[in-house]
Amino acid sequence: MSKVNKRNISSYLARKAYCEFFGEIPSGFHIHHKDRNKMNNTKENLVALSASDHRREHCLMKESGFACYWSNKGIKTGIDRLREELIKFNNGIIDK
Repeated sequence: MSKVNKRNISSYLARKAYCEFFGEIPSGFHIHHKDRNKMNNTKENLVALSASDHRREHCLMKESGFACYWSNKGIKTGIDRLREELIKFNNGIIDK
């Protein structure tokens, strides 16, 4: 059985709502929340985007001064990346 977490649940609910409003989700497409609030699954807030367009949409944060990268776990900001690197550094995983 797959692991259930908040991301899986919010993704499931968004996909379910999208299907109710617009019909089938095109293969390989992601459901994007226009206002970036994953709890807002209203018709006006959901849009289906290709994986590359979805990645591009979230990486517009770069223009706001935040670096971001796409991983298999989703979008991470430069702040998240820095936090991870600091933890590794403090735990001796990265050479000081």
